[in-house]
Amino acid sequence: MQQIYGGNEAADEVVCRKMDRLARSLKDLLEITSKIDGLGAEFISLTEKLDTSSADPYSAIASSMISLFRIIICTCMVLS
Repeated sequence: MQQIYGGNEAADEVVCRKMDRLARSLKDLLEITSKIDGLGAEFISLTEKLDTSSADPYSAIASSMISLFRIIICTCMVLS
């Protein structure tokens, strides 16, 4: 993860075998994918077939769902 966030070169893609290998909770996954998106890189999960760099409709929907969950969690954290 340090290579992704603080490396000398910008990553074009972050590829993981399974999303549960990248993060232990949904909150962590949302934060990590948000940071990856903020760096201008694409996120690819091989097992879940999620690829934010493709025009695949499933990937677009899954990416939108991840963004929606991030908004919901952030809103709930502010309200509590």
